[in-house]
Amino acid sequence: MKKYIIELKNRVFLLLLTSLSMLIVGYTYKENLLFLFLESEIFTRNEFHTDYFIFTDVSEVFLVYIQLILFLNFQVTLVYFFYHTFVFTSGGLFKKEYYYFRYILKVLIFVWLLSICISKYIFIPIMRDFFFNFQNFSSINLHFEAKLNQYFDFYVKFYYMFIFYCQIFTLLFFLMDYANTNIRMIKKFRKLYYYFFILFSTFISPPDIFNQIFISFFLIILYEFFIFRFVFRSL
Repeated sequence: MKKYIIELKNRVFLLLLTSLSMLIVGYTYKENLLFLFLESEIFTRNEFHTDYFIFTDVSEVFLVYIQLILFLNFQVTLVYFFYHTFVFTSGGLFKKEYYYFRYILKVLIFVWLLSICISKYIFIPIMRDFFFNFQNFSSINLHFEAKLNQYFDFYVKFYYMFIFYCQIFTLLFFLMDYANTNIRMIKKFRKLYYYFFILFSTFISPPDIFNQIFISFFLIILYEFFIFRFVFRSL
């Protein structure tokens, strides 16, 4: 029992050390991280006829740096937390349970990384362009000036929303694992899943029919691919 307590203390210490290291590294490279995080290439392209952020409070820039560092620190620490939790509890699992929970952890990390890439390079740019481009179609002379903390909040809000919705699809992976023995159930509820995909794309996409159709089509293709993969593996 004493051995497990010592191991638990060591893992908690490693988590704290990881968090502290991320805080130090994040603050050291805070300007670079802010530039990458806020998609500043839109200002390099001068897409919205501005090449700067504005702030209206003396402490606003410093607070945004702190929020950014804490945000990135939370992402990295959370991954290490799940890893250490799995490694610590794996000693008390049966072999079948060990491989099953390892599979779950891999799926969670894969979906998380995939959702980060999709949100950064597809979802958030689409949302940003949709809302910002209203000034190009307005008869009123509008000029956009990006306020630093509001743009950061915009980015974080849609990031967390998309990550949350994508993690829901981890249930799809686990359901596909059940398809090895009950593929008829998957086929029976196919229409229900199609409806769920369309509803999901409506929630996460801008109010634009073309984006909704694109996301729905992508999810349906992904769904059919995993059905084919698991059916082929079960033969």
